[in-house]
Amino acid sequence: MKHISDVLYVTNIDQNLLSVVQLVEKGFKVIFEGKWCLIKDAKGINVFKVKMRAKSYALNLMEEEQIVFSSTCNNIELWHKRLGHFHLAGLLYMQKHALVKGVPLLEDKLFDCVACQYGKQIRLPFPKQRGEQHKNCS
Repeated sequence: MKHISDVLYVTNIDQNLLSVVQLVEKGFKVIFEGKWCLIKDAKGINVFKVKMRAKSYALNLMEEEQIVFSSTCNNIELWHKRLGHFHLAGLLYMQKHALVKGVPLLEDKLFDCVACQYGKQIRLPFPKQRGEQHKNCS
């Protein structure tokens, strides 16, 4: 699910308005081609494709003519994120011993989690200042 925050509320209007500038500021890419508007997320993944009608692009998810692209997240990645970025071996152990109800069959497949990679990065310790030495108290 994509979330766009800091939207404006307009009273007495019968539709929601979405600003192209606001989408671009949030990292989305908006491409106009012919009578279609394609909206992609920051990674370049298609989110919506909307057809122009009466000189505007109206997104109505109840109409078949609109195209909504689904997420390609597999279930091991989904449960990894749902459980606070729990490690793969722990997820598979949990499934094997039926420790949690409602978890579907998980693939035994590794994937790259960007958040976990950032969390595992290390940095060098702060450099010691020149001339500063620890003195022994006697």
